Amino acid sequence: MLGMYSWQNNGLKLAATAVLASSISIAGIAHAEIPQTLSYQGFLVGSDSKPLTGPHNIEFCLYDAITAGNQLWCETQNLTVDTGSFSAELGSVEILAPLPFNIAYYLGVAVDADAEMSPRQVLSAAPYAMSARTLDTTMAVDIECDTGDSINEALQAGASIITIIGICDEVVRVERDDIVLQGGAGLGPHGIVSTTPNMDALVFDGAVRAEVTNLTITGTNRGIGIIQSSVWVRDTTVKNSGGVGIESRWNSNLWLENSTINNNGRGLRSSKSGAIYVNNSVVTANANRGIDINQGSVVLIENGSLISGNTSHGIKVNGNSHLYLAGSTVENNTARGVSVSGSSKADIENTSILTNGDVGVSVYGSSSAWLSNNQINSNATGVSVSQSSNAQFSGNTLNNNTDGGVNAGSSSSLDFEGGNTLSNNGANAVWLGRNSSITQPASIGTADTLIGNATDCVMAITENSSARLRMFNISGNGGGGLCVAQSSVARIYGSGVTISETTANAMRISSLSYVRFSFDPGDIPTINSSEIDDIWCSTASRISTTLVGTSTFNNCAVD
Repeated sequence: MLGMYSWQNNGLKLAATAVLASSISIAGIAHAEIPQTLSYQGFLVGSDSKPLTGPHNIEFCLYDAITAGNQLWCETQNLTVDTGSFSAELGSVEILAPLPFNIAYYLGVAVDADAEMSPRQVLSAAPYAMSARTLDTTMAVDIECDTGDSINEALQAGASIITIIGICDEVVRVERDDIVLQGGAGLGPHGIVSTTPNMDALVFDGAVRAEVTNLTITGTNRGIGIIQSSVWVRDTTVKNSGGVGIESRWNSNLWLENSTINNNGRGLRSSKSGAIYVNNSVVTANANRGIDINQGSVVLIENGSLISGNTSHGIKVNGNSHLYLAGSTVENNTARGVSVSGSSKADIENTSILTNGDVGVSVYGSSSAWLSNNQINSNATGVSVSQSSNAQFSGNTLNNNTDGGVNAGSSSSLDFEGGNTLSNNGANAVWLGRNSSITQPASIGTADTLIGNATDCVMAITENSSARLRMFNISGNGGGGLCVAQSSVARIYGSGVTISETTANAMRISSLSYVRFSFDPGDIPTINSSEIDDIWCSTASRISTTLVGTSTFNNCAVD
């Protein structure tokens, strides 16, 4: 049984997958012992959308209703959460055996002292011996496509484990629980390639605990359509479908593992509160977006997955949806690597976002992104934030982006939290405009660095924007360091800030702008240029008096 759900309470949020008897496939139903535990995996973030880390007490409870109802079982485990990820074996503290698992159960989760998250996750009757199934009730058949056998006829006859030999040309519809469709052991490919116009090759409608393994799937519309179902697809190729490779919708759940989705009209799509977990899979060369996430959906992508060579965006997140992307690569997509819009969120860590034709990560339309320890290199623009959106940066590298490292506009905000390096970018390393802001927290412990960028005004604060800089090293660039212009304001705190350039002014202040220095005696920022004035001001721009005597300045009005 797998499920992937997005839960929350007032503080924490959880995206989770649950697998009964984790490593036992449905094909082993007849021979399985009654499982004593339920394997569970989750991804846990705080209210700030940052993944939690460290030990946490997590309580798991089973009920007989999605709200209220009777509490049938509970246990609490102290688990170590590693940058959001954790796993548990339910039943390892309090045994599950007294429960018959012959009805639907609902799992509630609470973390530390927080209230239980909602909604509860439905766990239907288990697909293993936990539900008392035997050889007599599990029908396994082989379908030899070349001899005219029909997968649909086998399903109608009650088969639960169907081994497909060769390529069948039919539209297959699965509307029962506990179904396995698997490829034969002999020389392949084996699978479903439907030529029926405008149809999905394989549809799961109201099917729980379905599994697709070692198949090739092609449809004239979708390869696989999933409606109000839970489906595990592994070691499978879905290709050359005219519409979408796989779509999960209407509260459905897809677990995609060790699979390839390529050359479809669109690779993966999650809509209408659907959920997808992508593990070590490839989504490549699709004609219109690699992965499309919208309408309140949740997608978790991790463990070496590759999103590459898709026309338009690699990953598009829209419509109040949420993306978790970790340990993967997004590269060589013709437009944006990751696009986040429509009040959506993205948490991206330990991922390479490379050589995309437009922007590496684009955040707009009242959306937000948390970026940690990523390589965002060789895109047209590294990160773009606009339309009242926010991006948080921690420990990232942004190099060789031809049109700039980070751009923010239209009342957006950037939070630089330390350890970021922006180098060798072709335009401004950081540009702010149209009422935007950049800040660093008072608790910052590691400097952010802008070094070796070729353009003038390495950090540009323009168009009524603002900056609060506490630990920034801006040095060794090809032009001016910090430029504050067009009625903008910058505030610089203490010796954690170094702006040192050799070929232009370290700082330029123009067009009714203002820079204020705020620091204790002896804790003075370094602002210098080895060849010309350290600070240059245009008429009607100002600088605070606290820096007088420490740097040279030209034409600045002094408060």
